[in-house]
Amino acid sequence: MKMMLTKIPLPIQASVVLLTFLFFAGTTAVHLNTPPAVRAAITAPSPVLARAIPVPPAAPVALDAGLVPALAELTPVSDAVCRDMDAPEALIQSLMAASPPPPPPRSDEQLPPKPKKPDPPFHQLILQAASAHNVEPALIRAVILAESNYNPKAVSKRGARGLMQLMPRTAASLGVADVFDPEENINGGVKYLRQLLDRFDNDVRLALAAYNAGSRHVRNYNGVPPFRATRLYIKKVFKYQALFQEEMEAHRQTV
Repeated sequence: MKMMLTKIPLPIQASVVLLTFLFFAGTTAVHLNTPPAVRAAITAPSPVLARAIPVPPAAPVALDAGLVPALAELTPVSDAVCRDMDAPEALIQSLMAASPPPPPPRSDEQLPPKPKKPDPPFHQLILQAASAHNVEPALIRAVILAESNYNPKAVSKRGARGLMQLMPRTAASLGVADVFDPEENINGGVKYLRQLLDRFDNDVRLALAAYNAGSRHVRNYNGVPPFRATRLYIKKVFKYQALFQEEMEAHRQTV
């Protein structure tokens, strides 16, 4: 059966177009005049639908272990890179200039005491012997260093013993009962050095030569004997004495 197309009159077409325009215009006006909170509530998904349609969690993405290095391998590499990188000098200077200097101490603020420097080995024993026999402490320290290197148990090839390397016969004549006792050895050695200074009119050079080679050789040669070991010994003691004198002088100035 053949269908017949009915032609819509123009007034009706115009009415339909006008109504459609008014509908969309009204909807737009209502949307624009509605507060944002109301629009968010209208457009929000229904909680019932949200509960009714569960969303499965995303599956973790598996990473290729060969492409991701271990943390133990990354840490030393990053540390090495940081150590090798130097900040520009201009940046360092600007940071230092920007940093405020530390406030100066107030006059009424007590500064912490400086740590006391430890005394050298056998310091008190040396001072006691120096005072008892009127011998310079720096000279005593120099002789001990040259003779035994501050080893109270030192024994030479010729039999000299202790800090000041006393021979057994000499130690006995000085009243030293235990030659390895630091106090007895130092006191006996300084006493012997005082005797040599008195014998050679306080000539330290001759007294040291006699301490090393014996008084007999000093008298026979009428001075320092031409022994290489004795001459080196005297030179060494004088060198040590000068160093100890400077140290003691610097200590007195700081006290």
